[in-house]
Amino acid sequence: MAPSMDIVDDSVDKKSKSTTAAKKVGTPSASSEEASPHPDMSLAQDIHRVMMVHSSTLSVEDATAIIGMDPAALLDKVISRVGTGGKSVEEAIKENEAKYNKTEEDSTEDKKKDEEEDSDKTEEIVEPLLNAALYRHLQSTLGYNKSDALSEVNLTAIEAHHEAIIKILRENITKAKDEAGDMEVLHAHMDVARYCAKCTTKEMALSAYEEVVALPKLSIGKKLDAYLEMTRVCSFWGDWKSMNETLTKAAKVIGKGGDWDRRNRLKAYQAMSYLCSRDLKSASTLLVEGIATFSCAELCEYSEFIMYAIVTNLLYLKRTEVKKSIIDGSEILQVSKDIPVVVSFDAIVAVVVLDVLSPVDRRQLTINLLLIDTQMQLANTLYECDYKAYLHTLVDLQPHLVANRYLQPHAGYILRELHVLAFQQFLDSYQSVTLESMATSFGVGVEFLDLQLSRFIAAGRLTAKIDKYGGVVETNRPDWKNARYQEMIQKGDLLLNRIQKLGRVVDL
Repeated sequence: MAPSMDIVDDSVDKKSKSTTAAKKVGTPSASSEEASPHPDMSLAQDIHRVMMVHSSTLSVEDATAIIGMDPAALLDKVISRVGTGGKSVEEAIKENEAKYNKTEEDSTEDKKKDEEEDSDKTEEIVEPLLNAALYRHLQSTLGYNKSDALSEVNLTAIEAHHEAIIKILRENITKAKDEAGDMEVLHAHMDVARYCAKCTTKEMALSAYEEVVALPKLSIGKKLDAYLEMTRVCSFWGDWKSMNETLTKAAKVIGKGGDWDRRNRLKAYQAMSYLCSRDLKSASTLLVEGIATFSCAELCEYSEFIMYAIVTNLLYLKRTEVKKSIIDGSEILQVSKDIPVVVSFDAIVAVVVLDVLSPVDRRQLTINLLLIDTQMQLANTLYECDYKAYLHTLVDLQPHLVANRYLQPHAGYILRELHVLAFQQFLDSYQSVTLESMATSFGVGVEFLDLQLSRFIAAGRLTAKIDKYGGVVETNRPDWKNARYQEMIQKGDLLLNRIQKLGRVVDL
């Protein structure tokens, strides 16, 4: 048996900081390139869009405009990807089995051949997942019962095939323990975990990754990589609670050390976790900080990451900061040099070299750019106080929020906060203003505006009051200094009361 050694990757750890600085923004880093491509987060977005159309939450017209293809065609594409890729079950199983029954020499030759072919590829080549559990879920949820749908017999055969493959992979673990070192054992365990993440259930994948992080003498970097892949498994299946718990464990690990590349990747994952739990303020900080160091291509597209940064920061930045950090932000302007997007005062212009992008990348980039364009128009109209155009842009923004799996649960909240943002900015400029004048500025009816303002005022979101008889909105500018003084006195009284009660208990 080979001598034991710590499972570390010094070449990555020592060079990570300089590598991150040298790479172009948005390109995968060394540790990101080593990350498993499964689960595929772009597939998760497509599944979400199909679900939204099926539930009538997103109209067919809006979906077609956003994704650039008919939702029915997207559904067929998703089902094919999750299933056998249009092949027969026997053929798909045979091809998958062949990958894991090769000798080491055959695997090396095939790897070299694949790398040579990949350098010349421009067509979309999608590997079927053969994921029976996910297929069943989609089939039952979406009522997919076309003639080419896989039967329960087919799905059972696929599951039996996966059990056989996992058995082979686990035999490799035993072989590595007997004949190789700790690094080979780690790779064998990772092969099992990644295969489960691709082809089986969330529970099986997480269990396999738990075996990885439990390995002795595992370096901080490798353990963090495993935790991040676990996080993507949780995210893919929509288990936000487990996602947050896994990131908490990862944060404890990185606290003991770790390179800058993995620290930056962890921040990007944490930002997405905050986004899912509606802690948009915490997410906004990490997102805008992560623009310059983003390298998590396995988590989301760079343009998608910028999209999240814009929509969250718009809610919390002051008007002057919107101009500085979003419209004229150096980080966002720098993006125009590193990805095919140029930010201007009017819109975002996409410059895409179609020959270099696969159909999937091209479609996903187009979707992200459409939403970024809408968000930038929102920022510009708000800054320029063009409230009529601002509300029209909010209408355009709504279907884009619904079509995004991270933003859809919070679409109503985000739109409500964006309304409050505009109303508060408008009212801050006046001591009093007529409802008619304000309605004209926003391009809405007086009754609609009265209803919206009354809701927000009653909820304490706007510091104003409506004189219905006079048709006037009066702004109540709060005296923050006096309010804090009163709050301090109130808290002081409560503290004195508690001390007095404690004194009586001590005397007894």
